[in-house]
Amino acid sequence: ITPCSFRIPEYLKIEYDKKIKEHHNLGLFFYFLIRKYKHIAYTGGLPQFNSIKKVYQDRGLNAKQVSFRATSEDWLEFKILSEALNMSMCKLFVYLLLLECSEFSS
Repeated sequence: ITPCSFRIPEYLKIEYDKKIKEHHNLGLFFYFLIRKYKHIAYTGGLPQFNSIKKVYQDRGLNAKQVSFRATSEDWLEFKILSEALNMSMCKLFVYLLLLECSEFSS
């Protein structure tokens, strides 16, 4: 088990809270996101940023840090996925949260 954290932008706080309630806790929601989206990401269904520099969350989003525990395997898998997409782990989590809140997840 690994202690982990992400920063959730203020504008997503209500949707984030709904998803956490639906999945009981952030650790389970994190596990769900990996299982649901890893195949889509590895087959080119998520955007890959083709810049030299890694893409991070924008500043000024009044983001709140949220902490949880994940298995080392899940954390490593998410890290590899974020590297493959050339975005920070935090930005990837927020991106997947946005997908879950959109019509795409239906």
